[in-house]
This record gives sequence, structure tokens and C-alpha cells, in this order.
Amino acid sequence: MNTRSLSFLLFFVLTFVSGFCQDHVKELKKAKRFNSEKSLCRFLDNWHSLSLPVSSSEIENFSEIHRDVYSIFYDFYNPFELKRTGGDEIDMKLDTNTDYLVVQNKIFFYKLHSKNLSLSYFNRTGSNSFTFDSIIDFRPDLNIPGIKILYLTDDYKNDIYKFLEKKKPSYRGSGKNALTGVPQMKFYKTGRLNFLNKKLLIIDRYGTWDLHLVTQLEVNTIRFNQDYTQAILYYRYGHQLGEAVYEKKDGNWIFKTSLLNGWEGSTY
Repeated sequence: MNTRSLSFLLFFVLTFVSGFCQDHVKELKKAKRFNSEKSLCRFLDNWHSLSLPVSSSEIENFSEIHRDVYSIFYDFYNPFELKRTGGDEIDMKLDTNTDYLVVQNKIFFYKLHSKNLSLSYFNRTGSNSFTFDSIIDFRPDLNIPGIKILYLTDDYKNDIYKFLEKKKPSYRGSGKNALTGVPQMKFYKTGRLNFLNKKLLIIDRYGTWDLHLVTQLEVNTIRFNQDYTQAILYYRYGHQLGEAVYEKKDGNWIFKTSLLNGWEGSTY
């Protein structure tokens, strides 16, 4: 392929992607203008149709640590059953009539060069060196009856922010966080956010100007010991942070305990 043909192809792809994103934003704006939940559901259903989960045959071809990440996530993740999280933000509990879950499309993990792990947020790094990695196209097959899964890809994340007209913080006007009652400055169109939240559960990032587009519960990172027999999963539930301990026995990851030990504003 010559340079001219390659340039034309690149231009075509960029134009298509740009038009694709603009169509999403226009679709949401039109739905909001007519206050049409039916149109919003049509947008979300289309998103769901493009959210194809990882298959068992794909997982079989993954590296062992990638398979371990999926296994631990599958065992821990259930935003409708929070016994393992110890979550106490009652207002954050999902309505059982929820039809859609926005699920993370990325997950981070790392291996410590140590045999033992410490269940302590403040001692999680210590003096041990570690190897860091991630799965950037994370598509867990959750199979929750009656629930449509929406993977938060970068494209959809950007589209939602464009629809909300997310911008730099402005001190003109203030509102209150719907969950905490804490005053906050507006940096997006709250009417549009409220419209999305007729079907989703998007909340603010406590103490920041950003949003949690992922439906809580969210798994941030999984930390392994050097021989992959212990793991600590770091999670966020609402504005709280916690850790869950797993041990590998006979090839299976077994949940041991969990602990809420932080508040949003800390960083894993």
C-alpha cells in the first residue's frame, strides 16, 4: 500500500470514528430534549449489543495470571450482593429493578516479589519491588439474570462526557451531592446527568470534579504474591475503599476475608 492510499485509509477511519461518536452524542441530546426514556433505552441497548463478553475459549488462551484475574473478579463481583464488601453506604445499594450495569473495561494487577501479602492499605507497597500490568480490554462474562452489561470503553466514556459537556471546574453556582448532601460546584450539565440516571447510577468522585461512570462496585487492582498463591483485591464501593483477601488452593481462588479501610481521595 502506497503512502497516498494509507493516508486516505487513515482519513476514512478517523472520519468514521468521529462521526460515530458524534452520532452517539446527538442521539443522547435528542433523547434528553424530548425527555424520552424509550430513546435512552435504545441507546443503552445498542451499547449492550456491542458489549461482547470474553468467551471461555479466549480465556483458555490467556496467560495464567490473566486467567487468575478473571477468576478472582468473577468470584468477588456482585453489586446486588454486598456481604463480601462490607459496604455500609445504604443509599448506594442498587435497586433490584435496575436493567443496566456499566462495568469497567480495564483492570490493573501486579506481582510483589515477596511470598506473603499484608492486608493493610497503608502498608500495601512496603519495601518490596513489584511487576505491574493490566488488562485493557477487560470483558467479564457476568451473566446476571435480567441485567444488560455495558462495558465502559474509552469511546463510550468520551461520548458520555461530551453529552454532559464536562468541563473544567467553575465556581459559578453550586449544588449538593445527591448521596452525601455535600455542596459541590457544577462542572457538567446536571439535568443531563439526571436524565442518564433514570437508567444508570453515575455518582461524583468525592472531593474531585470527576464522575464514577462505572456502576459501583468497582475493582481497582489485584495484587499477587510472587508464587501466585495469595491475592488481595482492592475495590471501591460508592465512596468507600476496601480490600479482599484470596488464597489459591487446589487450583481455585478461595475468598478469605474483606475489610473497608479507606475513603475516596486515597489512591490505590
